[in-house]
Amino acid sequence: MELQAGEARYLNEGKAVLNKKVADHKALADSIIFCTFAMGALSDEAIVEALNAVTGFDWSAGDLYEVGERGIALDRMFNVREGLRRNWDTSNVTSCNQISLKGLSCDPHRLISQISKAFRHQ
Repeated sequence: MELQAGEARYLNEGKAVLNKKVADHKALADSIIFCTFAMGALSDEAIVEALNAVTGFDWSAGDLYEVGERGIALDRMFNVREGLRRNWDTSNVTSCNQISLKGLSCDPHRLISQISKAFRHQ
């Protein structure tokens, strides 16, 4: 079945990299105690400029995403230490089973593949 305009968002391809970028950005917002919604309205350069003015550091935009990556790594290390495992990450698979759009459905096996790719990117 051919996808109509706007339906490509239901496909899994390319979502792992996008997920990583969004997760890093959210982790950065949490780390610097900044409103997630406001962060979406600001460029990376504006955020770096504000942080450098407040902290006196000389950060770059790349440093911002490293902060996010480190935050996610700490979250994962904590979860592993507490006994949580990757195979418990099933809420998205459950959601996938419920998605149906004009005869298209989300394949849980392909979603699991994308989750694996997302972990590799992180």
